[in-house]
Parts: sequence; C-alpha cells; structure tokens
Amino acid sequence: MGVKWIGRWLGKGLQGAVSEAPRVVVLPSGRVTIARTLDCLGAACPRPQLLTLKVMGQLQEGEVVELLSDNPATVETLPALMFTLCGTHLATVKEEDCWRVYMRKGI
Repeated sequence: MGVKWIGRWLGKGLQGAVSEAPRVVVLPSGRVTIARTLDCLGAACPRPQLLTLKVMGQLQEGEVVELLSDNPATVETLPALMFTLCGTHLATVKEEDCWRVYMRKGI
C-alpha cells in the first residue's frame, strides 16, 4: 500500500485552503512579502503539515508563506518541518483566536 494516502491529502481536497493574495506584513525581523496564506483553522495534524509541504514545493526560493492555525500541536511542529525542508521559520505570532506562522522557502 505504501504512502498513497499522502497523494490524496496533497490533491484537490486541500486546494481551497490556499490564498495567493500577496501582501506585506511586519515581523520582529522586519517587513516581508507574503506569497501565499494557508488557512488551516480547524484542521488537525497532519493536514497543515501536508499542505505546507505542497505549497513549499510550488514556491520560488525566498518566498514566504503565512499559515493560520488554531491547533497548538500544528504550531509546535512547523519549525522542525522547516528545518527538514531546508526552509526558515521566521516567526510565530499568537493572536486572540489563532497563531500566524511565517515560513520562508530556503535559508
């Protein structure tokens, strides 16, 4: 059977959660342009991680992704995922009802 389920998770079912409206945000490290926003509110592991993998594969080197999550376990795993992908975890910002995690493709 292998890992065929990953293909299903990375397929059509996850496309509605990605927004491609570039905008600039100010992080503790400075201003960055967000290339894509991943809305993972209400989603549990591994969906946010798999969506992050999919989107990172579509980005150009240096582009930044913003992930919205209300799941603490998801937020805790993303810095390690960026290390594994040779990406950069820029910041995690806690808001009233969610976290915003900022990640750059590449170092």
